[in-house]
Amino acid sequence: MVDRPMQHETNSRIPVSPQIIFMESRVLEIRHLKTLHALREADSLVEAAERLHLTQSALSHQFKELEERLGMQLFVRKTKPLRFTSAGLRLLQL
Repeated sequence: MVDRPMQHETNSRIPVSPQIIFMESRVLEIRHLKTLHALREADSLVEAAERLHLTQSALSHQFKELEERLGMQLFVRKTKPLRFTSAGLRLLQL
């Protein structure tokens, strides 16, 4: 007997629960973690952007996207030096 891979019907619809869609939106990418670590090592968004070879605007957009994906604020804006929230600090431990 030969093992064959399971075939899927192309016309079948697999129900997707709202929980699965929610989980997919919360997936972190490596670039997000690199961005967080650069921000921790820098004193400002501008310095972190320079370390990552990004513009400050691009870095800000990445953080906004990450915070929206996770549904929580990761750092306190308008503070010098930049300060992470408790959620941001927990994420940095990854």
